[in-house]
Amino acid sequence: MAESKRAIYAAIGGNFAIAVTKFSAGAFSGGSAMLTEGIHSLVDTGNGGLLLLGIHKSKKPTDTGHSFGYGKELYFWTLIAAMLIFGVGISIYEGILHLLDPSPKTCEDFMSL
Repeated sequence: MAESKRAIYAAIGGNFAIAVTKFSAGAFSGGSAMLTEGIHSLVDTGNGGLLLLGIHKSKKPTDTGHSFGYGKELYFWTLIAAMLIFGVGISIYEGILHLLDPSPKTCEDFMSL
């Protein structure tokens, strides 16, 4: 399990550094693609934190309410991390796009996509 934690810490550090680089490139170039990629890397950083939380919680000893222990916590937090990749990442991206272009959309705008 120590190797897994080490890999997760490395991924968190790497994803955070990549996010900072992408946000800097997006600010310098004004490109929305880099902003989107920065958000993606930031969400990946948070997912690493959720995986560490799952590992920590899964090691809790058994008690009267959980006679088989908390081992399944790891899978629960992994599921939450996976859902956040899709849900929060897309929501943040769409929110920023609407902040940058606050004009109301019509049905014709959506049909042209």
